[in-house]
Amino acid sequence: MSSWTTDQIRELIESVNVERDRRYDQRFDYIEQKIDNGFATAKEAVASALTAAKEAVAAEAKSAKEAITKQEIATEKRFESVNEFRSQLKDQQVTLLPRAEADGRFSQLRDLVDKQDSRIGILERSESRGAGSESAAQLARQNAARITALMVTIALSVLGLTVGLIYFLAGKH
Repeated sequence: MSSWTTDQIRELIESVNVERDRRYDQRFDYIEQKIDNGFATAKEAVASALTAAKEAVAAEAKSAKEAITKQEIATEKRFESVNEFRSQLKDQQVTLLPRAEADGRFSQLRDLVDKQDSRIGILERSESRGAGSESAAQLARQNAARITALMVTIALSVLGLTVGLIYFLAGKH
């Protein structure tokens, strides 16, 4: 065997321990550096992902806001159209002659025509009996002419009102 002294063995063990410590330190430094680099890379990736997410959320918010604005405008136009239609209906209600009033007026006209018919009948009977004179026949003709003129006037009035109403309503559109 060789002759090693205790001091030599101690020095050898110490040098091996120092070398081992140095290598461990190198490994730990290397591992620590890799971990730090990994954390830095992960931190950058997370920051980049957060920035992209913020931009995406901002774009979505802007898009949603524009869509809401467009929808509000469309809704407002729809309500304007409905209000215009309601206004037209109200105008018609005010300007058109109600059915009950028209029926009443036509009933009055019918009564007048019936009275005139009965008068004409009386005059014709008196004329046919010979009791009437030429003035009675002339009166009957005048009454017939008045009735005819009255009927023509009524018909023209109704026609004028109808045409005026149609032009009024056509002008509203």
